[in-house]
Amino acid sequence: MRERSIWPPAPALLRWRSPTGAVRSWASIPPFVRLRRPGVPRGLEGLAHFTVAAAERTGLRAHAFDLVTAGQCWHWFDQPAALEEARRGLRPGGMLVIAHYSYLANLDPLARDTERLILEFNPAWTMAGSTGMYPQYVDDVIRAGLEFVETFGYDHREAFSHARWRGRMRTCNGVGSGGLSPAEVVRFDAALADLLAASYPDPVQVTHRVWAVVARTPE
Repeated sequence: MRERSIWPPAPALLRWRSPTGAVRSWASIPPFVRLRRPGVPRGLEGLAHFTVAAAERTGLRAHAFDLVTAGQCWHWFDQPAALEEARRGLRPGGMLVIAHYSYLANLDPLARDTERLILEFNPAWTMAGSTGMYPQYVDDVIRAGLEFVETFGYDHREAFSHARWRGRMRTCNGVGSGGLSPAEVVRFDAALADLLAASYPDPVQVTHRVWAVVARTPE
């Protein structure tokens, strides 16, 4: 984000992060300091603060942030309301970044086989086959009164151990995050373990796509 002039020198940052649509966090971060992970503000005592709130109603101060980021969570929100809240929280000229990191079942054999297995257990699942791109967000941010800056994306191959891939898929929205009962999740996990052992090396490379839309509030 620094390369694209999205990250200001000493930003007041509001970061939404919600693997299951429940947890959001914000932090005011000085230059060159990074969070290791939410809940572990290493070296940021007194600077980073974490809270649980609805993304659509954070209760945080208006016009307090230079940058709002939403990573791998936007699909869980009431998006028009979340955009309104982001605009309320941003200072004039502040930036909004909505980003996704998606495995690509249309290009990657393990992702494709895994989605087929999910659909065997959950035929009603509607989120299979993602391209990892969300061009509709461009018009959404413009309708919300923000200025569209750019979209960008690239593909990345990430190494997963069998155990880590199984863990990720247990939390998939078609499996453990509201898709299947606990007993069905156990059965799915066992079937995925058999598939991995029979057909894939450990670790295995999985193709993903990083995609983001960037917008700013009017000056």
